[in-house]
Amino acid sequence: MQETRYTQVSVFKVHLKSLLDAVRSNLDQARLEGETLTTSRLRAERRNLDAPGNGPMRAR
Repeated sequence: MQETRYTQVSVFKVHLKSLLDAVRSNLDQARLEGETLTTSRLRAERRNLDAPGNGPMRAR
């Protein structure tokens, strides 16, 4: 049981590190392109709303 928990925590840490690396990479790219976090967020929100099946009335 202890080994299973240790494995789950290790896998979680790897996924979390990967996610944080992706976020850092996106922020670095946005800075290089001269975007602020706000404009980057708005652009991402627009992209999400424009995706098929998503509309202004979608559940959050």
